[in-house]
Amino acid sequence: MLAQLYSRHELNIIGVIPSAGNSTLKNTVRNALQIGELTDRTDVKVYPGASVPIGQTENEMENAAGAHGLTGFGKVKLPEPSLKAEEINGVEFAVEALKCAEEAITIISTGGLTDLYHTLERLQKEDSEALRRISAIFMMGGVFDEKQANAPVARTEDLAAAFANQYAEFNAIFDPIATAGVFQIASDAGITIVLASLDITHSALSHQEHAVALRSVGNRVASTMADFIEDVGPWDIERFGRDVDGNPMVPVHDATTSTALLHPELFHGERASVRTIAEGAQRGKTEIMEAGSSNVIILSLPRDRLNGFHAAFQDDMHRYGYLQHAIDEKKRDTALDSRSTIEPLDGPEPE
Repeated sequence: MLAQLYSRHELNIIGVIPSAGNSTLKNTVRNALQIGELTDRTDVKVYPGASVPIGQTENEMENAAGAHGLTGFGKVKLPEPSLKAEEINGVEFAVEALKCAEEAITIISTGGLTDLYHTLERLQKEDSEALRRISAIFMMGGVFDEKQANAPVARTEDLAAAFANQYAEFNAIFDPIATAGVFQIASDAGITIVLASLDITHSALSHQEHAVALRSVGNRVASTMADFIEDVGPWDIERFGRDVDGNPMVPVHDATTSTALLHPELFHGERASVRTIAEGAQRGKTEIMEAGSSNVIILSLPRDRLNGFHAAFQDDMHRYGYLQHAIDEKKRDTALDSRSTIEPLDGPEPE
């Protein structure tokens, strides 16, 4: 997701807030810094988010290390980042950014919603006008078809037992209080949520053919994205099977959200009123309500647009080859002209 967004230098990305979820906060912060350095987007600052969900301790927290490995990146290895995260925490950054924004801000959320909830709650109390500066929230989370549920319910090596929860998606149940709060505040404030639930991400499957296509792009970012596709865990194979050539398939989760932002023409959307159950046996369950504000756009990906979905991501990865060439040319010109700065890139993009 970050690599795809970082390919678009025309976007004004004001910050990234990693939080615990796929792994510990320490790991997710490092992961964000690693992607920033991989993509040469060290201009984007990283602000640490929540280390635990609301009302839980680190010992009680159930992260997704079983799916994402001890580092958060599975078996994919990237160099340790040389940069550090900012000292200000994610909520303080987000609150001040929205209070001071002169233009509308789009929020993209692909993890637990603890920080987003605290941000919206603060603004609701301190500066409700700032909530109107949120143009939309693009969110990966929730599930409506119980057959697609994937939330772990126990720390166990038994895959069937670990993923026995048949009603919730991981991001939603990781902090169900925050998830419920985000849907409620957004509904009250009239903020549009563009929702990529598991119902769509489980239909956007990648396999070896897509990894090969990414490697053919010929730059380090695209090749690393191919590594992530090929890092298929046993649960993915058990759940999603293999293609006709026997290659395992894996769903595209976070990148579905960024693709929806960058390539909206590929998707269909249906407006609905949505809530998440915060407590009890069905905590984390996401439901469509018959009444209420229809501020949530639930995305779907028509089957005949699946090839276009993968092609769009590949096209965005092509941008890194163009950008790196342009950066190298600028560096060469800078050295020849003895200029101290590199001017912004411009000019036509490659076909």
